Amino acid sequence: MTTEKRFLKSWDNLPFVIFSFRSAYYAINAEFVESIVFLPELSPLEEAPDYFVGVFNLRGKVLPVMDLDKKFGYISQPYSLTDNVIVVEYGNEKVGIIVNEIHDLQKISVELIENKPSIAKQKTSSQSVIAGQMKMDDRIIMLLDHTKLIQHSIGEDEVSTETPMIESKERKAFNASINIEDEEVFHKRALELMPSIEKGNLGRQEGYAVFTLSGEVFAIDIDLVKEFSEVTKVFPSPCCPAFILGDINLRGDILTLIDIRSFLNLSVADEIKGKKVVVVQTEGLIVGIEVDEVLDVVKADSHELLPSPEAAKSASEYFVTGVLPYKKDMMTLINLSGLLAAESMVVNEEV
Repeated sequence: MTTEKRFLKSWDNLPFVIFSFRSAYYAINAEFVESIVFLPELSPLEEAPDYFVGVFNLRGKVLPVMDLDKKFGYISQPYSLTDNVIVVEYGNEKVGIIVNEIHDLQKISVELIENKPSIAKQKTSSQSVIAGQMKMDDRIIMLLDHTKLIQHSIGEDEVSTETPMIESKERKAFNASINIEDEEVFHKRALELMPSIEKGNLGRQEGYAVFTLSGEVFAIDIDLVKEFSEVTKVFPSPCCPAFILGDINLRGDILTLIDIRSFLNLSVADEIKGKKVVVVQTEGLIVGIEVDEVLDVVKADSHELLPSPEAAKSASEYFVTGVLPYKKDMMTLINLSGLLAAESMVVNEEV
């Protein structure tokens, strides 16, 4: 087995963040995604490869940001307010990747991953950031190698002397939009990402999937998430409690779809078609949780966990762990394992 194949095999059944940039689709190992933020204003990065389009201050650390279009030799296009930056972390280093849209978080079987076409292997292994590719629905998704992204960001891989020289040009300050109002938004974002105060010892960082229920922001441990999907058709389950919405067919697997709003003192959704499903696994149980919208995959320091407000405690002290800062809001952390194991969740099968 080649080194490349052994590397890909190590990714088997791990969650990947799937995103698009321009007309291409990519995926990156979610374990190494530190956070996802809206694209802020970038400061110029001198003496760096052209595809590093700038840096910004992310909570006290200068983060270099990569444009994949420029990395692969395309002409860079203007950025927009809806663009995001995926912050990739490996070891003690971080790098940002500009993306247009986050599409999914999904576990990927190594059997679906194919090696790069031989024509793509003409690039030296030190220069390439593509580890493989896969087919998903009607798309070709390229899998990014997080280790190579980091190596590029810290300058471990120099460009080969055989690589054609790129014509020198003036390096301009970040100017994502000619619209002054938009530029002010980019600038404000950059300021908000800077540390407000110097923090002392940080707690352990944990990953969370962030979503909304009845207009409120919630989060669960990312390790419990198998994938995100969308509600298409729900098959009714007779003689079941109201929180069991029915069964869904997920690529041939039948999963029970549940609504946890009532356990959190939230109003029950009137309609579920077109909403999202977070597929979770805990204690051998695999179920789908119906949510309004999937917002993000983030990491947060455990020291930032705050006690639940009294309103949340009234739902159940076992179901809510606390609250964490999320952008300008707060997200409520759900004790999903405790919720799914609760006595009120047990269905009496006797009719």
